[in-house]
Amino acid sequence: MNTFTKVLVVLILLASGVSLGVVTTLYAHRIDYKTALKNEQTARKAEVASKDKDIQNLQTELALRESQASALRQTAEKLRTDLSGAETSAKDWQEKYGTMMTELSKLTEQYKAIASQIGAKDTVIQELTTNLQSAREDLAAAASAKDSAEQHALDLQARLAQAEKNLIELEKAYVIAVKGQ
Repeated sequence: MNTFTKVLVVLILLASGVSLGVVTTLYAHRIDYKTALKNEQTARKAEVASKDKDIQNLQTELALRESQASALRQTAEKLRTDLSGAETSAKDWQEKYGTMMTELSKLTEQYKAIASQIGAKDTVIQELTTNLQSAREDLAAAASAKDSAEQHALDLQARLAQAEKNLIELEKAYVIAVKGQ
């Protein structure tokens, strides 16, 4: 082999080594596009399912909000009706209030007349109360005297019972003394 061939063999060997290094590096960093695509599709499907679930939840919430809004509209309408009824009722009450104020002034005059009559009767009641108090004090004194008399009677009955016992004992002693003689 001549030198030129030897140089070419070495250059081809070096070029093969460089090519092998490049191919190895590319192979090590290669991307599996099929697996990556499947993974991406799976991730997108999960994301779409999640978004669909979110949409469904939002639609459910929207339906709930709409039913609440409808209920609120009905309540507002009812309140408007009630308000108009209340306004009518308030007018009626104002008229009744005027009538009642007139009656109240009449009743106030009657009250003043009755109050003066009550004042006169209060004096009579005061006198009767004084008499009643005096009678109660007399009753208390009489009850105290009665209790004292009852106690004295109980004491006398107890003494009489004791005297009867003593008499019986004396009779027994007398009978024994007479028999013994």
